Amino acid sequence: LETVLPQWTIAFSFTLFLFLLDDFARYWLHRWLHKVPILWSFHKVHHSATSLNPFTVFRTHPVEAVLFSIRSALVQGVATAFFFFFFGNQVTLMMVLGTSIFTFAFNLLGSNLRHSPVSICYWNPLEYILMSPAQHHIHHSITEVHIDKNFGVTLSVWDWIFGTLCHSKAGEKLNFGLSRIKSINQHTMKGLYLDPIQDAWSVLL
Repeated sequence: LETVLPQWTIAFSFTLFLFLLDDFARYWLHRWLHKVPILWSFHKVHHSATSLNPFTVFRTHPVEAVLFSIRSALVQGVATAFFFFFFGNQVTLMMVLGTSIFTFAFNLLGSNLRHSPVSICYWNPLEYILMSPAQHHIHHSITEVHIDKNFGVTLSVWDWIFGTLCHSKAGEKLNFGLSRIKSINQHTMKGLYLDPIQDAWSVLL
């Protein structure tokens, strides 16, 4: 079955569909990384950072990186299969500098600065849709009311829909790090890479 539509329509639809499905899947995997104890054993490596900077995004346990890679492959496979079924080889992505036009646009709005030391707030109504850097800072905050909030990556609409949204406040002072379950020695390779495996194993026992 192949439907004939203008090429730009197919490309735009596929790019938008893939972006939304990908962001939706990232929201849920991120939420599970916090809610499922065995997954938190690995994700807490990222949250052990007591300050945020552009390198914090790389502070990730290899097991978590594998999980996100599997998620990405599944999302791309589902989206591509769906569109190829209906549109065949007409399917293409709309890209700018090697990335989706939507991801590129949101990065221009500052979403790629979510681990920056600079807290950038958006207009309050916009924070229902787009995740501002300041909102991601709240996600890293150890303040009790901020725990398990703002799981979204580019879009905050999923947090709004599923009740995990928290708006940013200009000038709000936040502290980052680990405040629950078992802390880790964030200054050793063993603490960052081996202890989480031991913690995950203890959850299974």
